Amino acid sequence: MHCSFRNVEKIHEFSLPEREREPEYERQRTEAIKQYRKRRRNMVIPKIMGKFQMLTSRQINLLGETPGIKNWKSNYHDHVIRNVTSYERIKQYIINNPGKWADDMFFGGDA
Repeated sequence: MHCSFRNVEKIHEFSLPEREREPEYERQRTEAIKQYRKRRRNMVIPKIMGKFQMLTSRQINLLGETPGIKNWKSNYHDHVIRNVTSYERIKQYIINNPGKWADDMFFGGDA
């Protein structure tokens, strides 16, 4: 298996286009993502997610006697589900994704 960015593009907020990007475009995109993340820190859902990740990670590490082990990727992607087709596609992605982690080129990293 390999990581298919076509499926990721449809789910993640900051999609990965198929065309080659110019360096200036990439710099602007990176800056836009940084600004979005700054604004997002003050939003309610990201605060809830951060707390959830902190508490669940703490409990996982207590139960598994694995202090300091990272249990979550450093970021997540929020997405408004607008119809049943989108919901079903995202649901299948969530169900199937953990089984593909070992084959993911970012597995073990802080992607």
